[in-house]
Amino acid sequence: NVTIASWNIGAQRIKGYTADEIIGRHFSVFYPKDVVDSGWLEHELHEAAAKGRFVDTGWRVRKDGSKFWAKVTITAMRDESGTLLGYAKLTRDLTEHKRVEAIEMANREREEILDAERNARVNAQRAMRIKDEFLATLSHELRTPLSAILGWTQVLLRGGNASAVDQRHAVEVIDRNARAQVQLIDDLLDLSRIMTGKLRLDL
Repeated sequence: NVTIASWNIGAQRIKGYTADEIIGRHFSVFYPKDVVDSGWLEHELHEAAAKGRFVDTGWRVRKDGSKFWAKVTITAMRDESGTLLGYAKLTRDLTEHKRVEAIEMANREREEILDAERNARVNAQRAMRIKDEFLATLSHELRTPLSAILGWTQVLLRGGNASAVDQRHAVEVIDRNARAQVQLIDDLLDLSRIMTGKLRLDL
């Protein structure tokens, strides 16, 4: 049964108890109930006795019930024969350090979110620019065979003195450019299937 045997002004300032109020009470009074129930206190003392010292950080409880983040060092005290006499317990209040650390972490997370948003905007703008460039290129590629088809269609429609050789050449040009346009459209449809995950490859 480890009870408090001595008290100093530093401990009073951190934990709120006067010496008269705390001496003789069990040291579990400084720990949250769930920590006490878990058997952690016995573990602390066992480790300190076995290794000479035990260091831990965690939540501790003040007299008024408020919690503070603490770094606790428990040192086993022995006599010359090695008999365990008790423990010396040093507590440092790191609540402000914990608060600053939490703020810094929140700021880092906020910066990461902002970076992710900026990257998403940049990627969206890049994708939009690539799409615009693709559409411009596609329009040009589609217009080229169309221009040839329309041009030679007009030649055939006017008739006139066009020879059979010229007429055959016109039909060949129209046929070649029509096939080229069909291929462009097929490629475009394949691209659309790829982007929507509907293209099957027969390997």
